[in-house]
Amino acid sequence: MQPSDLLLETLHLRGNCVPDKLRDGWGKVDTAGMRPLITFEGAALWLYRRLRQLEIGGEKTIDQGFFTWLGRMARRSIAQNEMVYQHAEEVVSLLNSADVPNVLLKGNALHHATDGFPFATARATNDIDVLVREPDARRMERHFLEIGYEYHAPPELTPVDHYHVRPLANEAGVPVELHFSTNDALPYEAAWDRLTNGLVQIERNGITFHPVSDGAFLARYHSRCVSQRSRVSTPVLSGCSIHSCH
Repeated sequence: MQPSDLLLETLHLRGNCVPDKLRDGWGKVDTAGMRPLITFEGAALWLYRRLRQLEIGGEKTIDQGFFTWLGRMARRSIAQNEMVYQHAEEVVSLLNSADVPNVLLKGNALHHATDGFPFATARATNDIDVLVREPDARRMERHFLEIGYEYHAPPELTPVDHYHVRPLANEAGVPVELHFSTNDALPYEAAWDRLTNGLVQIERNGITFHPVSDGAFLARYHSRCVSQRSRVSTPVLSGCSIHSCH
């Protein structure tokens, strides 16, 4: 099996995978070219957890230099995710204090959905996406700037009619996107009505969170390849049960 094929087969979470085949592949594969791809895709933590799940990691089961590197990158990803989750608490707290209804999207929503999605916290989470109503987004954009946030990207990267305001960031450099839709084709009010339907409320660290609970939305986000930076979106949950193979 080619290294790229082995990597994708391992990242997939589906019931019809063959663990012995994967174990045999990792015992023989040349991992030399994998590091740049894994780094680019932000897949280190996901892959590390999958290999441990498949009982791959010991001597003779995988290149030890590669596995040591992967473990180090996975721990770095955990630290990055935790930092983003903490700053998401700050953002939600600010919105709540301003009486702005809000819904956490993407990686920060999956952080609260670990019971419904395998490997929910193994996604690389680098920013904070929050859905609010459009007038609130414009108002909070000004407020965030007043309290010390700065624009995180050049204005030309966020068209005037885009579905979120220009990204902001605090002193830690964590980007925040205040959305009023999730794509150009979905009208703002329709996005709000859809993604607030059946909304759940979670209390954590004295803060009230409303992570998006639309299963179809979360599944589409979660099933895309570990990073959205790739030009090819590869489903990692396609055609499978919600449980990964062992």
